[in-house]
Amino acid sequence: TYAERVSQTAAGLRKFLPQGQFKVPQGGYFFWIKLPGCDVQEWRKQAQAVRTDFRPGTLFSSRGGLQDYIRLSISFYDPPDIELGLERLSRSLNIHNKSGQH
Repeated sequence: TYAERVSQTAAGLRKFLPQGQFKVPQGGYFFWIKLPGCDVQEWRKQAQAVRTDFRPGTLFSSRGGLQDYIRLSISFYDPPDIELGLERLSRSLNIHNKSGQH
């Protein structure tokens, strides 16, 4: 259900991306996560290499803002898949950070 997806995503973000700043959505199928100082465009390459993805915030800004934001969709995924995806995002962010491309 929607509530399970929201709950799983929030718990997973706290567990796997504790440096991310987010608010639990009160409606809609997207989480917006801020990762201060992160080059999300470069990180996305690492995420795709481990078979997961997100949308960089810049895709949703007409002024080039939201550079350190990502948007995650929860509409098509069951809680176990959400957990797996967030674990992969965490792994890819660790690889990204070790490469020095924050």
